[in-house]
Amino acid sequence: MKKRAFTLVELLVVISIISILAALLLPALSRAKFAALNTKCKNNVRQFGIALNVYTSSNEMFPPSAAGETLMPTPEFYRPQFWWDFLGLPGTADIGQNGKTDMEGIFRCPLQRKVNVISLSGDGTMTKTNMFPTSSYAYNGWGVGNAALGLGLGGRKWIGTSTVEVDPVKDSAVRAPADLIALGDGFQRSVDYDRDGAQTISMEAILSPWAHGYAFYSEAFKQTLTFKAHHGKFNRVFCDGHVEAENLNPAFAPDDAYLARWNTDNLPHRESLQN
Repeated sequence: MKKRAFTLVELLVVISIISILAALLLPALSRAKFAALNTKCKNNVRQFGIALNVYTSSNEMFPPSAAGETLMPTPEFYRPQFWWDFLGLPGTADIGQNGKTDMEGIFRCPLQRKVNVISLSGDGTMTKTNMFPTSSYAYNGWGVGNAALGLGLGGRKWIGTSTVEVDPVKDSAVRAPADLIALGDGFQRSVDYDRDGAQTISMEAILSPWAHGYAFYSEAFKQTLTFKAHHGKFNRVFCDGHVEAENLNPAFAPDDAYLARWNTDNLPHRESLQN
């Protein structure tokens, strides 16, 4: 009796079909996975929006970007309260103590990757550390300006001899709550290619439409471009609580309507925009 078996051609045809099906299905599975993780990120951002609205309803003002005792390199490691301390969210009180620099839970986007952070010592020695930012998310504390101008939600801030002083923003001072970015994925924009899309890595976790004041560290920012994991679209929650995705793929060329979304008076303040 003659034995039945696959011929080599038939085997190759089956392998080819399986390969084609895999090539068709894998991108779909990848998109589904990204959509699930991005939904979780949006939920995190939405939770921040709820916490912010609860705070402003109770205090009639927005949390300062930072206030209180200044950060001092002592064994006790005194530091000011940052915006996330005022919201009373869990897992924040021990940041800065015993070498702890990053938060988990709601503060960690599931799409977040570690970034290379370059630090320079006084003698010019450069150290690179692969680490998570303090938070995946950051606060619109300064608007398009800096802490001294008080254009964002964090209030007008200055540093005294031993404390960080701040004039908080009243909730009534926000002219267009539905058009003012409050919190979101902590990525900065810049007209400087080396810094465009860089992850904000400071403990204060401040979000702004431009990578402010870090020209000296442009090489460090070049090595922290992690927005590819987010497909270049980042989640922002606004003062009224709704969430939008901002597309960071196009080149950074902000118009006045975009810049106005960062300032409490809903004006662009283009004169304060920096590289």
